[in-house]
This record gives sequence, C-alpha cells and structure tokens, in this order.
Amino acid sequence: MLFITINKKNIATHFLMSGFIALFSQTATALEDFTLDAVVEVPSQTAEASNVETLMPLETVVKPAESKNKQNATSKQDEKIEKEIQKTIAGSQAADKLDPDEKKAPVWPMNIPKIPVKFDWVLLKKGELLGGDLSAMYQDRVEFDSDEVGVVSIKMKDILQIRTKSVMSVRFVNNRVLYGKLLITEDKVTFIDYPDKIFNRADILTISPAEIEGQSQWDGELSLGLNFSSGNSPRFDYLFSFAARRLDSAGRMTISYKGIYSEVENTDTGEDVKTEESHRFIYNYDFYYSKKMFFRIPNFELYTDHFKNLEVQATLGFALGYEVIDTKIWDNKDIEMNLYTGPSVQFTRFVDVEPGEESENTSPVLTFGGDFDLDLTQNMEFFFVYDGKLVNEASGRLISHMEVGIEIEILDDFDVEIATIIDHTSKPTANESGELPEKTDTLFVVSLEYNF
Repeated sequence: MLFITINKKNIATHFLMSGFIALFSQTATALEDFTLDAVVEVPSQTAEASNVETLMPLETVVKPAESKNKQNATSKQDEKIEKEIQKTIAGSQAADKLDPDEKKAPVWPMNIPKIPVKFDWVLLKKGELLGGDLSAMYQDRVEFDSDEVGVVSIKMKDILQIRTKSVMSVRFVNNRVLYGKLLITEDKVTFIDYPDKIFNRADILTISPAEIEGQSQWDGELSLGLNFSSGNSPRFDYLFSFAARRLDSAGRMTISYKGIYSEVENTDTGEDVKTEESHRFIYNYDFYYSKKMFFRIPNFELYTDHFKNLEVQATLGFALGYEVIDTKIWDNKDIEMNLYTGPSVQFTRFVDVEPGEESENTSPVLTFGGDFDLDLTQNMEFFFVYDGKLVNEASGRLISHMEVGIEIEILDDFDVEIATIIDHTSKPTANESGELPEKTDTLFVVSLEYNF
C-alpha cells in the first residue's frame, strides 16, 4: 500500500490535493445527472436459425397488439432503408474499377437473420458485411471483433448499417442513456424490438454492451518480447506488457502494466548481472464529455526503476483531453491524434541519496502528452505516444516517456510490434556515492502481441 505524506514544507501541495478532492466530488455529482432509460423490456429472441433474409428489404418485429397505423409506418421505414441500401451498394459497385465482365456480374447475395441471433452485423458503405461482436463505439469509431478478420476499428462514417443480437447501452450527446437491440441506419437509430422509437444517428456519443446481457465489456492486449544471446556476451532481455479496457456508457477505464528486465553474464565470474529492471503501472478513467473532449479522472501512474535511483514514483491527478485530428489522408488512410494536459501531484522515494539530502520528495506536477496513429497499409500502423511531467528540481524537473514504432497484423488476433522506448529525466538524483544515473534510457523492442 502506498502512502503519500505532505510535510510543512509542502503547504502548496496540500492545497492542490484539496482541490483534487473537491473536483472529484463535483464530478461524481455530475455523473448522477445522467438520464438512464430502458427501451421498455426486451423480448427474448425467437428467430430460427433458418429465418434468414437478404439485407434488402429489412423486416422488423412488430407486436400483434400494435395498431395498423404503426405497422404501416414501420413498412414505410423499411422501404426507405431498403432503397438507401440498394442505392449505396449500386453506387459502390459503379465506383469500383472492375473489368467489363465483372461489372456485368450480379450482386453478391448477403443473407443475415431478420433478428440477429448468433452475431452482430455491420454493413459498410462499400458493400462489405461483417459478422461478429460489437465491442464498443466511442470517438466515432466502432471496435468490432470478427472470427474471420479479428479485432478491427471502423469509423462510423464508413458504416451504412448496424444490427446487434444483444442489448446495448447507447449514450447520446444530451447524456441520455437507452438500452435495446440496435438497428442503426445511415442517419437514424432505432431498436429492433421497438422500431417506433427513432433517434438521430449523429447524436450518438458511445455504445457499449449492456451489463444486463452479461456480455464482456473488456478488451485489451498481451505483449511479450524476448531476446537471448550467447557467446562472448551472453545476455537475456524481456519485455512484458498488459493492457485492458472497459467501456461503459459514460466513458472508458484503462489498466496497463509494462515490465522490462535485462541481465548479462559476467564472463569472469560466470554470474548473471542485472543491467535493467523497471515496472510501470497506469490506471485512468476517461469520461467522455463530448465526441471530441474527455476528462481523465483519475490519472494515476506508479513507476519504479532502481537503476534510475527510483524506489517508487507515484503520480495522481486529472487531465483534460481532446481529439485534435481524426481524418483520412492519401489512399484513404486513417490518421488520429489526441492531446491532454492537467495538474497532478507526485511522490518520489529514492533508493539512496547523498548524505544530507532528502530521500523523499513531494512535488506539484503539470502533466501533458498525447498519442498519434497513422495507417501505413491495411495491416500496418505507425504509432507515437508521449507522456511528459513538469516537476520541481528535486524530483527531476522534466520527466518524459516516449514510445514510437509500427504494429503489423500477422494473424486475426496477433500482431508484431517493433518499437523504441525512450525514458528521460533532465535532472536525476545522485545515489549515496554521488553517482548520477544516466539521463536517458533507450530500448529497442520486437514483441508479439495478442488482442482479446
């Protein structure tokens, strides 16, 4: 258990922590203002496995007790959806550069259940149809898990229609939350069970599996990198990282860990000598205020690295984040960038210090950073992540952590990651012998990543 102490020399830090407590209380009160609605009760799925239809036309379930006027209204809605889908598919085929013989070929049949039973379904504007599990939607991106193509991220503007087999939780920009089996068309949101309830698609803020369905709301990745060598300089290196995310209607919780270990064999004594060991644990919760803006409350990091003379370094605070870029560039490649900044407080305990120096330090912090992603090809992505902290001189003045590299998809749920990790402290603290740790550590890593 970690205790952060504040002595008389850090009165400013005391007031900063008090401010945090007040802010957290206000945020908790704000969260209570959400309107949580259920789209009546969800009837059980009774569709047979053979109850299959072409995606056009769409049929929705109408209760026998409903009036004929409602049924007529539903039929008109179905006809409109059918025309939109047919028009989009036809336009997509006309736009493709196909051979003359291929242009004459009939449209590929696309059959899905009237009411999805086994899979969620996503129809793209280009005509591709995906079956699998809709994991989440936030910042106008759908995370979709398919047995055929693995976990993919699709922009909402590239999606023509979504149908879900399970009850989903949908949060709108006015903070209203609804539950139901979704039917999302090009501009509308309705529910398969109750097609008379219609909302604007542009007003969707987040989508996540409803807890009442028991469907997992977690996803993440495991990564392992190893390096063995023998001969004149026998050595062993490993990197292990883990990240898990849970999305609900309000925001996203993220938990991550990264451990780095390295040792070499002393050729004179034959003993293994540890040359590097560090551990970094991060926990944060992003509350989505709008489609572009989020609040990171709390923003917590725990870091240890004895080779940097850090027994423990803990940072707690909050941040304001904003999606700066989310667009397509050459050859329809996605590019994204998010930035954040905010106040924090940091507690540091050093392994050992020079005589007369303090072994512990508490400092106010200004945190800042961001991430940048660019699709290089269909299966290759460039990424850049930076986290910076401005602290007092005794804590290091400027502390930076940076990761840059590429991620290559090799199988449905497996990627290869090639990355460079750089940690920098502008003013490290000397140990009891007066030796200063190196300001910058650089590590090159090749690892295998599994997505779940």
